Amino acid sequence: MEAPQDKPTEAKANQGKVWLLGVLVFLAGMLIFFPGAKGDFIYDDHVDIRNVDNVFTPGAWPELFKTASAQLYRPVKYLSYYLDNALFGWKPEGWHWHSYLWHALNGALIFALARRWGASLLAATLGALWFAIHPIHAEAVVWISSRASLQSTTGVLLMLFFYDRWRQYERKGDLVGLLMAGFIGFFSKEDALMVFPVIVMYEWFLWWGVMGQGPLSPALSPRRGEGDGSPIEIVSILKQRAFLFPVILLGVIAVVYVGLRQSILTGLSQGAREDGVAGWLSTLPVILTTYLRQLVWPDPMCIDQPVDYSAGFGVVFILSTLVLLTLAGVMVIRKQAWAHWQFAIGFFFFTLVPVMGLIPINQPRADRFLYLPSVAAALCVAWGLDWAMKQQKLRLVALTFMAMMMGWFGWRSWDYSKTFLTDRDLWEQVISVNERSYRGYANLAAAENNSGRPQNGLELVEHSLAIKDDYPEGWVIKGYSLAMMGKLAEAEVQYRQAIASAPDEARWLFLLADLLERQKRNAEAMELYERIATVRPAYVEARLSAGFLAATMGRLSKAREHWEAVLKYDPGNETARKNLEIMAKQGK
Repeated sequence: MEAPQDKPTEAKANQGKVWLLGVLVFLAGMLIFFPGAKGDFIYDDHVDIRNVDNVFTPGAWPELFKTASAQLYRPVKYLSYYLDNALFGWKPEGWHWHSYLWHALNGALIFALARRWGASLLAATLGALWFAIHPIHAEAVVWISSRASLQSTTGVLLMLFFYDRWRQYERKGDLVGLLMAGFIGFFSKEDALMVFPVIVMYEWFLWWGVMGQGPLSPALSPRRGEGDGSPIEIVSILKQRAFLFPVILLGVIAVVYVGLRQSILTGLSQGAREDGVAGWLSTLPVILTTYLRQLVWPDPMCIDQPVDYSAGFGVVFILSTLVLLTLAGVMVIRKQAWAHWQFAIGFFFFTLVPVMGLIPINQPRADRFLYLPSVAAALCVAWGLDWAMKQQKLRLVALTFMAMMMGWFGWRSWDYSKTFLTDRDLWEQVISVNERSYRGYANLAAAENNSGRPQNGLELVEHSLAIKDDYPEGWVIKGYSLAMMGKLAEAEVQYRQAIASAPDEARWLFLLADLLERQKRNAEAMELYERIATVRPAYVEARLSAGFLAATMGRLSKAREHWEAVLKYDPGNETARKNLEIMAKQGK
């Protein structure tokens, strides 16, 4: 007769299995978007990375905590860019793999949380894999500029993980981990602030929703006893140090972040709604139900999703509202067996709040906005599978459905990641999904210009401006097309029109200065270069050009000043170094 396996050996074997499956989820997150790792810097990468000078200025990383780019304050993202630049220079492949690392870590954290919150090993693995390979995440993962979504999600997941452990053990190490997670989350992106209502829901639904059956999570210590979940008893437990102490500390970090953010972004435009509040109200339920649909059937995907503000309060609005009211009903019905779903529904909608349009933003709907909310859906997948596996008739159906979904998701993610290889690939795909994308036509026009086809670029950007005639980026791209075609006077009109809308936009000032140089209007061009040096001192390309123009005009001290500035911000710049050496040899 075989001797029974002792419990320590069995526990060790189970622990090994947990680690193995966690590594499997991590690797899936790293490899599923592999084709996109060969992609170039695209679209906002040129603004969000290349134009944040402190990213590539040696020793300037502390300044990133005072830096805003594209009306956003994301210091943790900028710090990660600084590290990328130090390790990989301007070779984008390394930057891509860095983003993939954050995504893979998030998949592993979801696996760990699902396990802590009661999911079986199989269900937790499949729920985390569902998240790791979901095609809707391609935008956040493959597009480098979207890294903040990955990092803020990491921060939220780590905050929940360490908070869960703190509620069990009240160990200082977990408290330190919680605070570090708070820094990562809050200073990555503002959506991490939604961790506060999520923590409240954790206490309300995951603890009080299962009273009388024992805690849902092993981390919720039974030593706190049974209870009836009455309001008085709930308030009592929320006042305990185990809840208040970590939340207050997280609140301090959040207040510091919000204070810095608001002081730095003061006066910067955050965007505007199209068609006003009525348009927002009529489209909000439709957008939310579209997000829910995309979790199951993600196609079509693109970085500029269409929003029809003219649809109004019709049939689609009514049906969407009914779906949302049904989910709201689950939130308010107090049943112990529904505690999981109440928590997940609240998690989903609270983490969508920052992008629901309550604060006007430039883009009302985007695939990357689903990244953090989809954590709730991944937990639902895990909990739903556990429920289905307990139903003998549903077990095979559930596993078959998951296998089919995983197969399709995996193929779609692999294929869709190729969309992010070049600007042309990106915008051709956008236009195929959203024929009213003025950004799509304008940026495809820029790609045509860069390929030496300004006539094609002009036709495309005219189409963009026909859709949105007050699009400053469109004016700049049109000006560039005209300049390439030799129509300098017409190009100048376009540049000046754009600059009037954003007087300190250094990129546009540089284009105008270069145009004026081509017309031999050197004094006017020099004035613009000096203006650029004031609003953006570390703009290396503009400084180089200013130095050359100053030398041409015989203003050698001014040329030396600009080239020395280049070496300050870019010590390896050979052009500036050689020019200064020549001046030194000539005694100038």
